Amino acid sequence: MIEQTRVRLQNKGISDEDHYMKTLKAASISEDNYFNNLLGNDIVKIAKDIRDAHSCDLFLVSLFLNKFVYFCPSLINGSEIVGSNNPL
Repeated sequence: MIEQTRVRLQNKGISDEDHYMKTLKAASISEDNYFNNLLGNDIVKIAKDIRDAHSCDLFLVSLFLNKFVYFCPSLINGSEIVGSNNPL
């Protein structure tokens, strides 16, 4: 709407150097920039939601690997489980 008004005034011969024309130009928002910004904000929100939903995954993976290393040392270094120090 703002851009259309600016173009109409420009077609009527009002200079681009006119104070009001400069104000209209400054108030215009590029449609591409608007949708890029809108989409970018949505993507950031989605990424944060995914990160928050999976924040404990690193802890669970670490816990799994610690138990795996304890119970399957032969797969890792060729040795057997020694002793009865069960970390569970």
